[in-house]
Amino acid sequence: MKSNKTILLNNPDPEFWDTPTRSLHNNRAVGAIVTASSKEEFESLLPQAHAVVSGRFQEQYIARATNMEALFVPFSGVNRFPLMSLQQAKVHVYNSHGAAQYVAERALALMLNLGGRVSSGDIALSAGIWHRRADSSMFWQSIRNATIGIVGTGAIGSALAALLAPFHSRIIGVNRSGRAQQGFDVVSTSLDALKGCEIIVIALPSTTETTALFTAELLESIAGALLVNVGRADAIVEKDLYAALTKGWLSGYASDVHYQYPNSFDQCRLPSAYPLHELDNVVLTPHTASHTIAARQANVSGAFDNLTRWLASDSSLEPVNCGREY
Repeated sequence: MKSNKTILLNNPDPEFWDTPTRSLHNNRAVGAIVTASSKEEFESLLPQAHAVVSGRFQEQYIARATNMEALFVPFSGVNRFPLMSLQQAKVHVYNSHGAAQYVAERALALMLNLGGRVSSGDIALSAGIWHRRADSSMFWQSIRNATIGIVGTGAIGSALAALLAPFHSRIIGVNRSGRAQQGFDVVSTSLDALKGCEIIVIALPSTTETTALFTAELLESIAGALLVNVGRADAIVEKDLYAALTKGWLSGYASDVHYQYPNSFDQCRLPSAYPLHELDNVVLTPHTASHTIAARQANVSGAFDNLTRWLASDSSLEPVNCGREY
């Protein structure tokens, strides 16, 4: 067990951080707990911190973090962190996958919405248009007994596979190892395994390896599929996605992750440089898959659980692989 460690909490939200913080006060490995409520205060406190719990960490902070041994991130995405510089500084990074089941739930909701023509039907009906023609062009697509591909079989992908079990879908997973996993009928290392899937879900982190994974060639090879993204937008080449939708290669696209984001909450900005939002077969939500009270609590709890295990020198605790960027 470690001892006399100073823990720095960056801009904690009392609603979610107070309870786990109180438990830290009873941890014999903790020497002090300090809290920063501003960027300036965070920088001033960094030199004394052995462990930091923060949703942000810039490259410039590393020079001041002379005693820092570990960084605990209260969510899963670490693509905006200076991972290689932290690794060189011998700082271990730990992320939290507490919200995975809620992101998986959003993926399921997007699948049901897109395949079920829920949003498009709602928009049409508000204009008095009834999509009830007897011909199959207006039929919706069920996920029951469907073949569904999940690219990325980590916490989110595995949680989604479990949610799909009652629908008796055939689940094909794609990951780096190809090892069999519970909830998946097939696991492959090859994206060729996606051919023939009716629905494909991307649940990948943003890394050098996953960026631009879905090119025009791949999108054409999965022609007819519905594509759902709850990982990161950059897994798909933006211009190729728009082309695949306008050319009819993809039956539809639903996403909670995007290519462009506003710089502030009150700024208006479209999610893509291409007019994806104008297409009838596209459903977009504003990156809110983890925006529930339970998901936020689970993410913060996960970060503090990691911190507690680190203080106890738990050998089973695995840091982010900075070389792989996740």
